[in-house]
Amino acid sequence: MRAPLLVCLWSVCLAQEPIRVDVHLVNVSFAVRDSRGALVPNLKRDDFEVYEDGVPQKIAFFARSTDLPLTLGLIVDMSGSQEHFVKQHHHDLEKFLKHTLTSRDRAFIVAFGNRIRLVNDYSDSSGQLMDSLHELEKNRGDFPELGPHERRILGTAFYDAIVYPITERLASVEQGSRALILFSDGEDNSSAHHMLDAIETAQSADVRIFAIRYTELDQWADERTEQIWHQRNGAAGA
Repeated sequence: MRAPLLVCLWSVCLAQEPIRVDVHLVNVSFAVRDSRGALVPNLKRDDFEVYEDGVPQKIAFFARSTDLPLTLGLIVDMSGSQEHFVKQHHHDLEKFLKHTLTSRDRAFIVAFGNRIRLVNDYSDSSGQLMDSLHELEKNRGDFPELGPHERRILGTAFYDAIVYPITERLASVEQGSRALILFSDGEDNSSAHHMLDAIETAQSADVRIFAIRYTELDQWADERTEQIWHQRNGAAGA
């Protein structure tokens, strides 16, 4: 597919003169479901047509995700807010790896609080990956940090835990599907990056992100009620 791409740099934006470049290949990811919502397998290249401005385009490459090797980053939140979900993390991780990871796939595990640590580098062994996570929880072994060493006062660097595994691991992968699986409540209070940084990093590296949220609704509601109470009483006192 050939499509124009608009690029705006700082100096160009000031001059209000955008640069236009021609892109000769565009990745298009999609899923096909039937009327009942079930995925439709075994579709071929000839089953699809791609148009740009009403003009049919050549499909240069076609592959099903199940036919491609899978490279995964498993990102586990070990901050204080997740201490009640450690067993659930383990259960879901083991179940996911058992049903997903094959001999042609590989995965790595990263754990984070206010530091982002590489628990186990690329492996196709679910047992090895889980053993390394257990070793970290027992404070055994040496687990290197990802990203620059930064002074973080608070305890959760959620967006940094997305950015650095992509830039230092997944971005260099040239073949197959790439994805991050996040096990977290999604809260952040100490990252050097923000949400848009994480989104742009994932998009530029063609990395899909899947998040599994772990949170206690009763606890969240109590904390939110207390926060609102303090805000209202603070405002009244002022």
